[in-house]
Amino acid sequence: QQQQQQQQGPNHHDQSSLPSSCRLRFEISDTGIGIHDAHRKIIFDKYRQANASVARNYGGTGLGLAICKNLIDIMGGTIQLESELGKGSNFIVELPFDIPFRSPPQNSNHLAVAKKRKLDADGKSVTTARASASPTAASASASATKNNKGNNKGTKGGASSGEEEEGKSLDVLVVEDNIVNQKMVKAMLNRIGHKVTIAENGQVAIDNLKKRMYDLVLMDIQMPILDGIEATKQIRSNLGFSKTCLPVVGLTASYEQSGLSYYLEIGMNNCIGKPA
Repeated sequence: QQQQQQQQGPNHHDQSSLPSSCRLRFEISDTGIGIHDAHRKIIFDKYRQANASVARNYGGTGLGLAICKNLIDIMGGTIQLESELGKGSNFIVELPFDIPFRSPPQNSNHLAVAKKRKLDADGKSVTTARASASPTAASASASATKNNKGNNKGTKGGASSGEEEEGKSLDVLVVEDNIVNQKMVKAMLNRIGHKVTIAENGQVAIDNLKKRMYDLVLMDIQMPILDGIEATKQIRSNLGFSKTCLPVVGLTASYEQSGLSYYLEIGMNNCIGKPA
């Protein structure tokens, strides 16, 4: 027993006395407009913002905080809000984590061998993964390109698809206020051979359409200055572009199939949900 205690060393602790879990606390602060006390209960609901002017002036869909709260609830954590109008908000998140059990190595030789085996295994798996990733990615890319070409083929006698021959490059006006979404949509369209012009809100889109014509308009719904609904109405009424002459397709994160008739009624050809 004395020999066993010497092998364990003087720093050996009883694992039962160590904590098995902990809570990590995160605080995220901003210096924005703040949130009124009356609105604190609704801002974690889907598609809800403090008031209508927030979406109009700053954009957004009212999904960010709802998604955060959902994930935090799933992880067994909590989220709290401290806010003052005109000064900003502070969000406090606490998440529980388990502390893994770690037994001390038996001796230095055992530790060295274990490290070497891990390095050898990791090196082999990384090399294998890199070697196999390239042909798979190339095959997926080729398949996607083939599918895109197949989907772009027109059918004789069709309303609009019959005029779009395979490989034809369209001139697309993308109306989107979010910079990340702008880059993503532009990259997707450029990849399949289309030309893209970005307008950061509906007013910029109207100004562009007064100067030149486009084959298609992809219109975000919620934007500052002039949103997609009002911009589409102006395209149809003030500018006089019909649905056949200039197709307008709405893009929104809050899209529901039941609401399609509304978007068609205000002048859009179709509306699809994000991510597209």
